Amino acid sequence: MKFFALKCEEAVDHEALENLPEIQIFDARAVAGEEHIAFAIAQAQRAFSNSCNISHNKQIEVLIRASAQHQINVAIDRLGVDNTRDVVVIAEMFPEEFIRQYKCRECKKVLEITPEKLDYLKKLFNITERELEAAGAGSFDERREAIKNIIIERIALLNL
Repeated sequence: MKFFALKCEEAVDHEALENLPEIQIFDARAVAGEEHIAFAIAQAQRAFSNSCNISHNKQIEVLIRASAQHQINVAIDRLGVDNTRDVVVIAEMFPEEFIRQYKCRECKKVLEITPEKLDYLKKLFNITERELEAAGAGSFDERREAIKNIIIERIALLNL
């Protein structure tokens, strides 16, 4: 399973999933960099290998893991698309049909954590200033690393 960071000319919403069930689509604002999504994919694959998966669908399992909690509805609310142009697609193969339909191009920049995205991630994942401070985050670069690490830690804790 792979991920593709995309910038699309056409806005993407939940209907895209209905038309293309072989992929999963995340709002890129809710993804804390490549490490976040790569770890979620690895944890989902591991869950299937160890028969401890939460969902019967591998792409939904990635969604659950990336959301760092067990509830599918919360995962969809947290990471789902709603008329966004910056997305992350999870698929077994390059999502040509999706890219053609929504006029997308690969763009790793949508994964970068900006100051605005950092604030969005804090709210989305309920991460407090106290948690960031405990992780030794002072400068913006330290805060960016800390928020990624906190989210990854929460994903790892799903296995407990």
